[in-house]
Amino acid sequence: MPKHAKSARLLRVEGTIQREISEILVKEVSDPRLKDVTITGIDMTPDFSIAYVYWTIYSDLASSGEKADAGLQAAKGLIKRQLARKMTTFKIPDLIFKRDTAIEYGDHIEQLIAKLNHESK
Repeated sequence: MPKHAKSARLLRVEGTIQREISEILVKEVSDPRLKDVTITGIDMTPDFSIAYVYWTIYSDLASSGEKADAGLQAAKGLIKRQLARKMTTFKIPDLIFKRDTAIEYGDHIEQLIAKLNHESK
């Protein structure tokens, strides 16, 4: 939970950035390392200077995540330039890409529950 209450404007900008980055990845970035990357959320600082971009990749291979992270870092400049062209905000925030591990964690919990259920039978 964020330490600050988010304003309607901040929430709106986060949603716009998420949609735009998702579209940029699909339509304008040709890096094969990013073909299965999904943007799962944006968390911006209250002053709009930094956007934490949460992403996931639907692959069980650890190397896929590492490659995707490297691809996102390589494409950061292009993504930021394209955001600047598409958005009407005065300043485009710095982008910090972070892997969203919630899906993997959820899968792990489901496996543990299934294992416990299987062992109790």
